[in-house]
Amino acid sequence: MKKLRRTRRWSHMIQVMALSLVLIMGLGTVAMAGNVSDTRWGYDENGNAHYYTSNGVSHTETLRAKEDDTSTYVYMTGGSLNVIRFVIMGKNYYTGAQANCTGPSISNPFAYYEANKNAAYANRFFMNTVNEQGYGWSFLYTYSVTNGTATGLWSPDSVY
Repeated sequence: MKKLRRTRRWSHMIQVMALSLVLIMGLGTVAMAGNVSDTRWGYDENGNAHYYTSNGVSHTETLRAKEDDTSTYVYMTGGSLNVIRFVIMGKNYYTGAQANCTGPSISNPFAYYEANKNAAYANRFFMNTVNEQGYGWSFLYTYSVTNGTATGLWSPDSVY
């Protein structure tokens, strides 16, 4: 009888530990996010895009790892323009192959988005197909149909 109780006790303890492990692993995956740190970008009056590293160095392209299939985050914070157009590009780091990955499907290679200055939080997330097309890296291509300047933040992955 005592042996049966010990067996049941051990069995119950193993079941509780297994269930706890499953719950912890499940919650951990929900809380994890991809490459969500912001990179500053700017657009000057000559039509040139600039991307800034954490120490303020300017580059004409910023290639960032696309780690999951979440939306890209783009926030226009300032400048003389009220709207900036941009394309979310996917790139293969090793071959150099790249494609327009803007939008929820791969059917329109000429698609673009527009970011409005100081847009509401919900309007800063843009669907893309970087992962779905097999590209591991992403970058923004910004442009405007009028002269002016723009500044903002972006990250290839987001919480949405």
